[in-house]
Amino acid sequence: MPPQRTLYLHAGVPKTGSSALQMFLMNNRQILADIGIFLPHAGTIHHAHNHRGLVHAFKPQERPPHLLAALARELTAAGQPERVLLTAESFSLAFAAPGFVDSLVAHCAGLGYRIHVIAYLRPQPGAINSRYCQSLKTWSHNLPVAEFAAAEFASGRHDYSLLFAGVLPRSDMTVTLRPYTRQVLRNGLTADFIAALGVNGDDAARLGEAETFNRSPGPKTVAAWQVLRAHASAELPNVPRSGLIALTTPLIKITDELGWNDKAFYGIDADMHHSITRNFAASNDALAQRVWKSQWGDVFGPEDAQLQPLNVFDPANASAEDREAFDDFVTEATALLHHFAGKAVVDRDGDGGSENDGHLD
Repeated sequence: MPPQRTLYLHAGVPKTGSSALQMFLMNNRQILADIGIFLPHAGTIHHAHNHRGLVHAFKPQERPPHLLAALARELTAAGQPERVLLTAESFSLAFAAPGFVDSLVAHCAGLGYRIHVIAYLRPQPGAINSRYCQSLKTWSHNLPVAEFAAAEFASGRHDYSLLFAGVLPRSDMTVTLRPYTRQVLRNGLTADFIAALGVNGDDAARLGEAETFNRSPGPKTVAAWQVLRAHASAELPNVPRSGLIALTTPLIKITDELGWNDKAFYGIDADMHHSITRNFAASNDALAQRVWKSQWGDVFGPEDAQLQPLNVFDPANASAEDREAFDDFVTEATALLHHFAGKAVVDRDGDGGSENDGHLD
């Protein structure tokens, strides 16, 4: 009987360096193929650096058949590779959906593959803070941090015990959960992930390390985005969010040049931090004992789990110099916003452009 083929499923979770890893993997697709790891194109049509489309394809209630057929054809054309890798943060969020894991396992088994899930976990306060920044950059809201954190807190997406409850007990798949810590980042996230894939030695050395991607905004950038998002909601309600997202990269570049992103924003205050950590303490410890045979706090050191310094920028209390620079940027960015917004409306309504939901994993 031939050895079972493996389909590695990098499942996030969100805000654990997934975008950087995904860009690295896609940029090194040929080297990965040379060392025996195949990255399919199927499911990456609209999100070229990940397989988000396949997350929907495996959902029993959705299951776009053309994507699953495309995956099967691609694997056949590649000679049924021994090792296949799919990557999308939203896999981890889909595991708890009714029937999803059964559908995923059955379909992959039909293709001749056993699933090996690899995912990274991080303490929830930092994850929520990072998601807040990402949601601002995708123009999803202009909520205060506390209001956003409360919604995230209640969403269930940060309860890792629940997210992985449907995969950890199964004997027909393998699950590797890794801690997303500053020590791992210092040693190299790519190196850690490649090792989890079983790649070592000379093969690992050929791949190098990922470049910085999806940089975190600093305090002044976050404050400016809040103002701009409020302005867009009030003055440009008909502009598709995809049109606003087109402005993200230019604005980040400007704030980089101003030095505003040298230190990442952190807006989870002491009360929020303690509330979040208390809420997840029992489930985190239970999961850590099950996966790592250790307490959560022993896996994640003080620099990962303890309260981080708050560095929110308040224009009303800033120095005259900082306030002037902030106001100048907001004025310039507002002009850019109106320019991009006008083009976005034309693209959507009269130029054949298409609007997507702007969601970034």
